[in-house]
Amino acid sequence: MLRPEFTLLTRAECGLCAEMRAALHAHAGGRSYICHIQDVDEDAGTRETWGLRVPVLLCGRRLVCEGRFEPARAEQEFGAG
Repeated sequence: MLRPEFTLLTRAECGLCAEMRAALHAHAGGRSYICHIQDVDEDAGTRETWGLRVPVLLCGRRLVCEGRFEPARAEQEFGAG
């Protein structure tokens, strides 16, 4: 069974970003997953594309959710593994 591999696009001092990270962890409920944390301000292209939309949760190149954690959308990625 493959583990879903997420990327969480964040920004320093972003409370919503911290909430999304915690919500993903809680939603996983002990299931295995990978989550890369990427600061949108470290890369000009990423900042231009996603900077006004953080937090953003991606799985591969697929948008899972932005702004607020969406459990049903995340669950689709856990089920895909």
